[in-house]
Amino acid sequence: MMNKRNLLNLGLLALIGLLILLVVYEPGIEKPAELPALLQLDKAAVKQIAIHRDGQQDIELQRQADGQWLVTSPLQYPADQYRTDSLLRVTTIKSLGSFAAEPQKLAAYNLAESRVSLTLNGDTTIVFGGSTPLDHRRYVMVNERVHLIADTLYYHLIGNYPTFLRKQLLNEGSRIEAITLPELSVKWQDDRWQLSPEPEAFSADQVTQLLDQWRLASALEIRPYDNNPGEKITIKITGEEQPLELLLTSHEPDLVIARPVLGIQYHFDASHSDKLLQLPPMKLPEEEAQVEETEPADEHNH
Repeated sequence: MMNKRNLLNLGLLALIGLLILLVVYEPGIEKPAELPALLQLDKAAVKQIAIHRDGQQDIELQRQADGQWLVTSPLQYPADQYRTDSLLRVTTIKSLGSFAAEPQKLAAYNLAESRVSLTLNGDTTIVFGGSTPLDHRRYVMVNERVHLIADTLYYHLIGNYPTFLRKQLLNEGSRIEAITLPELSVKWQDDRWQLSPEPEAFSADQVTQLLDQWRLASALEIRPYDNNPGEKITIKITGEEQPLELLLTSHEPDLVIARPVLGIQYHFDASHSDKLLQLPPMKLPEEEAQVEETEPADEHNH
């Protein structure tokens, strides 16, 4: 026969089991419905993006046939993938609450004269208003209805337009035929790399490394060109009729390379001066692989 202690333990186990069932199943309590999406628009269906900012340049982006995005206004330039993906997250944003837009009350939400609006595919517009003071949620208006959303998109929209530009200096797959730097010129001629002024000794591997630094160069940020003068840099790309013309305007605190024709400048860490403006050190003979002074094997550079 069970003693009192065993009966008490069984009773406690039964009570714990009942409490677990109540917590898991919550009888009599309805689960809240899933929050509705702000937009009825699939990310893959977005082909055009337009951003209107009061007092700043408007920005327009277009999805290309290969799926890549291109900034088409205020200039034509490949778009930054991270920034574009951030914009497209608007298609997954949930509405945390909504109410009908009453014109006489829009000013209270900073929606009467909005600073920023985002238009997708030319027909779906989100107007951005103010934010709530305590939980920092953003008021937006879509189709004559005001919504509250998590404030994760607004600050992606208000930056200078160069923040939407791809940070890479050259197009992917670019092949450099010649480059003229402030203190060094390199060109492919007579089946070999020719340098001016020519060092006492150099290897094709050194040239390839220098050109790879330019081919893969990615700026920390892009800003509007500040019109500072600088030293001329030209890069001849295979297949391009005109060479790329740049200006080296600063070495410190950033290495700044401007592209005046587009009105932008690329900011690199100052350490890039050694990487982009001169040949890398020659390897010691015992470290250097045998490199024939013929056409480099790197398919990107010849």
